[in-house]
Amino acid sequence: MKNRILAFFIVSVLSFSLFAEDEPIIRYSHEKTEWFAFALGGSTYGATANFAFATVRWKYFFWEMISIQGACNFYDSLSIKGKSVVGVPIFLNWYKKDEIRIGAGFGTGINIFNTTISFYEAVAEISFINHLSYDRAFQLRIGVGLPISYKAFIESDCAKPDGTYCGDTSRYIPDIYILLGLRF
Repeated sequence: MKNRILAFFIVSVLSFSLFAEDEPIIRYSHEKTEWFAFALGGSTYGATANFAFATVRWKYFFWEMISIQGACNFYDSLSIKGKSVVGVPIFLNWYKKDEIRIGAGFGTGINIFNTTISFYEAVAEISFINHLSYDRAFQLRIGVGLPISYKAFIESDCAKPDGTYCGDTSRYIPDIYILLGLRF
């Protein structure tokens, strides 16, 4: 009789453990500050690198305080900008391992083409975040920077007698980018 009870107990424990849904050991913090993030990818300006510092996360929103993004196509253009983004996280599971962040913000920077253009822009981003551990996460970010205002610097060697200057400054190309990286 004792053998049957012991066998029943062992079979029950094994069957429940084999068929039970796996639950994560770690519950990922949705309020932990991410001190550093980097990402690489492409944009309308060429190869792009992004470095973010101090992303503060609260229960219902986040603030990426400082983000520096540079892009270059290696032959005639360079773009460098700083931005700040505020948004909301949408968690895809109860233990907060996966999330989508939707954010908007403000940026300023400089583009160097035939002439130099300084700009202010409105930024909109959507990111997929997969927390690999308590303090590391993978990110896929898609964003766009739309001009609020921009100004071309007049270069003395490019100024014409009629007061105009070389290069096409009549248009600003919106910065559309996709980035892959890690957050810490």
